[in-house]
Amino acid sequence: MTNTPLAPIAGAKVKNAAFWGHDGKTLASFYATALGWKVTQSYGDSAA
Repeated sequence: MTNTPLAPIAGAKVKNAAFWGHDGKTLASFYATALGWKVTQSYGDSAA
Protein backbone atom coordinates (compact mmCIF):
# COMPACT_ATOMS: atom_id res chain seq x y z
CA MET A 1 0.00 0.00 0.00
CA THR A 2 1.37 3.40 -0.96
CA ASN A 3 0.35 6.82 0.24
CA THR A 4 -0.54 9.06 -2.66
CA PRO A 5 -0.85 12.76 -1.87
CA LEU A 6 -4.22 14.23 -2.71
CA ALA A 7 -4.41 16.78 -5.49
CA PRO A 8 -5.31 20.25 -4.23
CA ILE A 9 -8.90 21.26 -4.76
CA ALA A 10 -9.74 24.15 -7.06
CA GLY A 11 -9.29 27.46 -5.28
CA ALA A 12 -7.10 26.02 -2.52
CA LYS A 13 -5.10 29.25 -2.38
CA VAL A 14 -8.25 31.16 -1.42
CA LYS A 15 -7.60 30.43 2.26
CA ASN A 16 -4.76 32.97 2.27
CA ALA A 17 -6.92 35.77 0.90
CA ALA A 18 -7.86 37.12 4.34
CA PHE A 19 -4.27 38.12 5.00
CA TRP A 20 -4.12 40.62 2.15
CA GLY A 21 -7.79 41.55 1.67
CA HIS A 22 -7.66 45.08 3.05
CA ASP A 23 -11.34 45.71 2.49
CA GLY A 24 -14.43 43.77 1.58
CA LYS A 25 -14.33 44.78 -2.08
CA THR A 26 -10.79 43.45 -2.56
CA LEU A 27 -11.58 40.20 -0.81
CA ALA A 28 -14.84 39.69 -2.70
CA SER A 29 -13.08 40.39 -5.99
CA PHE A 30 -10.42 37.81 -5.17
CA TYR A 31 -12.97 35.12 -4.31
CA ALA A 32 -15.00 35.87 -7.43
CA THR A 33 -11.91 35.59 -9.63
CA ALA A 34 -10.84 32.35 -7.94
CA LEU A 35 -14.28 30.86 -8.53
CA GLY A 36 -14.53 32.15 -12.10
CA TRP A 37 -17.48 34.44 -11.38
CA LYS A 38 -18.16 37.71 -13.19
CA VAL A 39 -18.80 40.59 -10.80
CA THR A 40 -21.12 43.41 -11.77
CA GLN A 41 -22.41 46.34 -9.80
CA SER A 42 -25.69 48.11 -10.40
CA TYR A 43 -27.17 51.17 -8.80
CA GLY A 44 -30.78 50.84 -9.87
CA ASP A 45 -32.86 53.07 -12.14
CA SER A 46 -31.85 56.37 -10.48
CA ALA A 47 -28.23 56.08 -11.67
CA ALA A 48 -29.08 55.61 -15.34
